Amino acid sequence: MDNLQTLTVEATPPAETNESNDPNDTVTTRRPRQARTNIALGVWIAQAEQVIVNAQNDTELNAFMLARGYTPAKYAEGTALLAAASSALNARQNALAEQKIARDDVTALHEAARREHSSFRIVTRSILQGDDVTASLLLDGRQEHSIWGFIHMAHLTYRTALERPDYVEALVQAGYTTEHIRELDAQIDVLAQAAETHRHKRADLRHATLQRDERTGEAWLWYNRFRSIARVAVRGHPELAARLNVTPL
Repeated sequence: MDNLQTLTVEATPPAETNESNDPNDTVTTRRPRQARTNIALGVWIAQAEQVIVNAQNDTELNAFMLARGYTPAKYAEGTALLAAASSALNARQNALAEQKIARDDVTALHEAARREHSSFRIVTRSILQGDDVTASLLLDGRQEHSIWGFIHMAHLTYRTALERPDYVEALVQAGYTTEHIRELDAQIDVLAQAAETHRHKRADLRHATLQRDERTGEAWLWYNRFRSIARVAVRGHPELAARLNVTPL
């Protein structure tokens, strides 16, 4: 009799809490769905694949399951579904890593740009007086909290300052040359590009998560049916049930 490794395989993959890990996302929505931890899913897939291999390689078990329609082609179907789930799981992990890199990039750029913009506003308010200055350069009130609101605000501040020769002259005296202001404005362009990249990476992550859940769901349906049929097939044969690690009916 072939040696069969005994494995404990859950009938259903374990659940996780699906939460956004994006501190910059001011419009994040959380879907009320059952999600699954990647680590636990990886273990489940590997164990399920091993059970299928063991069922095929064990002479007695293979005979019992063959009588229930589990031909090599049927096993190949299950193996393919588990492989697709594993591939989707890896793709989701890669998408998560890329999203985190993009998030860290945009966070650092956003913080630096806000500091520069805050300093510029303080200096500008001290050397340029008048309600028209305050209104045209958006010097009144707080900085916009949202990243895209801040980008719009900072662009308007810098570009309006550059368009007014009287503003430029006063700002040069305070240490803000035309080149420096253009550099600050260019920083906002870089921030906007990083924010757009991050938006795409978040979308990629959402798609990868959906693909992972769909592929895992398909594999689970196949494997759950396999377990159910196996429990019937080994009824009256506790030694076979123990080797396949199912509870016989």
